[in-house]
Amino acid sequence: MRSTILVLAALLAAGAGTLHAQDSSASADTALLPVCAEGGISRIAVTVPPGQTREQVVQALQQSGGLAPGTQVRILEDHEKPGIVNAERFSELVEMHVHRFFRAGLKVDGDAVALVQVNADGRVTDAHPETGNRDVDRSIRELWRRTRFEPVVVGSCRVPAYLHLSLRITSDFDEHWRQTEVRVQP
Repeated sequence: MRSTILVLAALLAAGAGTLHAQDSSASADTALLPVCAEGGISRIAVTVPPGQTREQVVQALQQSGGLAPGTQVRILEDHEKPGIVNAERFSELVEMHVHRFFRAGLKVDGDAVALVQVNADGRVTDAHPETGNRDVDRSIRELWRRTRFEPVVVGSCRVPAYLHLSLRITSDFDEHWRQTEVRVQP
């Protein structure tokens, strides 16, 4: 995870604040837009991790020095995060994973933050949760890897994105009763 953060830091340093995200409602079919890399343009989008400010992220990126020359970076605001395309399947997967916790006797409460890498088509290519529990991390990684997002559009093309996503999980149960709630936090 640390190497991923360093890479992100480098990526943001080169082009922080130079691009403007396109309103997702402005284009009904983003799949028709080109991928920036196909046109020889190096662009990415990133979000600010929970508990950090935009300024802290930009500063970290400027200090890392690992971004390829000419790469343009767009820092996405919370309201610009892409939507989940397979929301119904996502809900089924959440239910499956939460019941796996129940079967293992785990009561899970809190925020599970993950850095999720999404390609230009909206497919998750990697996920890095850090809950401190190996089984919970494995389950959350599997959940995010099966999730599909709307492509992130920057300027006039689709770009890869690094999204900090949080699941707020609360669970409680005994031998006769189970209650759980899972919400995706911005």
